[in-house]
Amino acid sequence: MRKLERTELLKRHLPPLEQLQRALDESAVRLTGRGFSFAQDDEPTLDQIMADLRDSFLHKLGSAELAGLMAELEPIAFGGDTEALEAARREAIMGMAEEAACVRGVAVNG
Repeated sequence: MRKLERTELLKRHLPPLEQLQRALDESAVRLTGRGFSFAQDDEPTLDQIMADLRDSFLHKLGSAELAGLMAELEPIAFGGDTEALEAARREAIMGMAEEAACVRGVAVNG
């Protein structure tokens, strides 16, 4: 038990991007028995891994950790394309608003 607790403690001190990479692998292994690299060409499996990642990793991050992770991922995903980055941010905000509205039972008009 102590070894598991120490492992979890050590993971929290890794940079956010490395934490994400480890969490992706852990989700993939939990769902498929294989690492994440083996699932990258399988869309349904990727969807399952991402859902598991959201539930097992992303929801546990604090605001500062999530902001740090986003700051590391944005240049990787968008390079210098600020227009695409802003469009993705707007889409994410709308997605969160729609999810919140579904929870409350209210329709969101776009």
